[in-house]
Amino acid sequence: NELAPGDAERYSECIRHETIRVAVCDQVEAALKESPDCPAIFREQILKSFSESYDKYEEIVKGKLHLTGTTANTFGFTNMKYQYETLLTRMRGLREQVKQKCEAAAAAAEAVNALVLATDATAATN
Repeated sequence: NELAPGDAERYSECIRHETIRVAVCDQVEAALKESPDCPAIFREQILKSFSESYDKYEEIVKGKLHLTGTTANTFGFTNMKYQYETLLTRMRGLREQVKQKCEAAAAAAEAVNALVLATDATAATN
C-alpha cells in the first residue's frame, strides 16, 4: 500500500540505483582488487557476470541519467541524491579493468600452454 501516489515507483528507483552502485559496482571492484571481502571462489563468476550483463546495466543507467542530482525521499532513503552520471563513468571504468584482467589471464594461460607444449616436445625428442 502506497502512502502517497508514486511511492512504490520512487522506492523501486532507489533500489535500482543502489543495486547497481553496491551489488554490481562494489562487488566488481572487490573482485578486481582480490579483496578478502570477495571470496576467491566468486571472483571469476562476478567478473564474468558483469561482462555478460554490462550492456543491460548501461542501458538502465543511461535511461536514468536525467535523474542525476535529484533527491530521493522515500521509505528510508531520505536526502539520497541519484548519481547516475557517476555510476555510468564508474561502470565504464570497471568494464575496461575487467577487459584488461581477462586479456592478461588469457595471455598468461596461452604462455603456460606454450611452455607445456615446448616441454612435451623436448621430452619427446630426448
